[in-house]
Amino acid sequence: MAGHDNDAHQRLMLLEPMLKASALRLTPDEAVADDLVSRTLVVALAESHRPTADVELRVWLSGLLRRSFHSIERGRGARPMRGIRTAVAALDKPQAA
Repeated sequence: MAGHDNDAHQRLMLLEPMLKASALRLTPDEAVADDLVSRTLVVALAESHRPTADVELRVWLSGLLRRSFHSIERGRGARPMRGIRTAVAALDKPQAA
């Protein structure tokens, strides 16, 4: 059983770059993207019923990543990170009196 867990861990780690690229599409903040990848991998490793086929595993991990992102956003009560640049630009504009 320990060998099976080690194999699963290795398969997940091989997909880490794919997860990082997906996370960076959700948020421009690299630290947030790293956190999303870490959270996704922790959840995936804790799950006992992981998909076995590579394509299914990629789709499943992408779903976990998106759900983690939306969970963080809901917790922050913030708009999606994609709109952060617009929000920052609006704050930098002088207000009309």
